[in-house]
Amino acid sequence: MQGEECLRGEATGHLASIDAAVVNLDLPDSAGVATLERLLRVAPLLPILVVCDPANEETARLAVRQGAQDYLFNTHANNSLLPKTLGCMIERARIAAALCREAERTRTTLESIGDAVIGTDKAGNITYLNAVAERLTGWSRDEAVGLPLPQVFRVIDAATREVA
Repeated sequence: MQGEECLRGEATGHLASIDAAVVNLDLPDSAGVATLERLLRVAPLLPILVVCDPANEETARLAVRQGAQDYLFNTHANNSLLPKTLGCMIERARIAAALCREAERTRTTLESIGDAVIGTDKAGNITYLNAVAERLTGWSRDEAVGLPLPQVFRVIDAATREVA
């Protein structure tokens, strides 16, 4: 309970500056994966390392599938492996957050452009349309994604009026 208050910033009256959490699912007062789920509800973006007994590896794998970043056997949580694992987790989380911020900036830019923007993959299938492209083509983004570009946007030669 104190850990949750700290993550919410209630203990100090301001937001907590916690880089990661280590959760031992084998402790007597732990409820296994339910403990992880409670922690994720409070701090969904916090990198979490699960520590457990090697006999509980399946629970640790389940924890990773449900949101923990990694797991480590308590028999391997020594003075060199634990800090290294935590450091790598924190760095991955920092990079992922930076990528999310950059993706959001890109989305905002593409939506703000006054020209139609249509993105495609290597095969020429649509991956993105901005609002101007939606109005120009008459297709919504959801309808167009995955379709071949010529199906959604036909380029007509201005001089010959033929499909280019």
